[in-house]
Amino acid sequence: MTRFVLDSTVLIDVSRGHSGATRFLDDAVDRGEIWSVTPVRTEVRWAMRSSETAIIERLFASIYWLEVSTDIADRAGDFGRRFGPSHGLGVIDAIVAAAAEFLSADVATLNLRDFPMFPGLRRPY
Repeated sequence: MTRFVLDSTVLIDVSRGHSGATRFLDDAVDRGEIWSVTPVRTEVRWAMRSSETAIIERLFASIYWLEVSTDIADRAGDFGRRFGPSHGLGVIDAIVAAAAEFLSADVATLNLRDFPMFPGLRRPY
């Protein structure tokens, strides 16, 4: 079983009908578990259009949500200290990375530059 931790780019693409994102998510559900972290909910709700509310809520209901524990927060801080200045790593992406490491999961993102801690990471679609 594979676990995936989604960042906001994938969820926003699914909500906007991007066929590649939808295929990826359908395949990922068949292969394993879909996770994200609660700050991604904030990021997605911030960016969503009014017309996307219903689909976003359905997507949110289908995902396992990981709260940010002190261990994850501390690891995200370590990532930020190491990669923030050189890669422009933001707080939420650092939390996503720490969660993926904690869950032994693959990160699903379109922003590969934001995840230098995972060499060989590829776009999911």
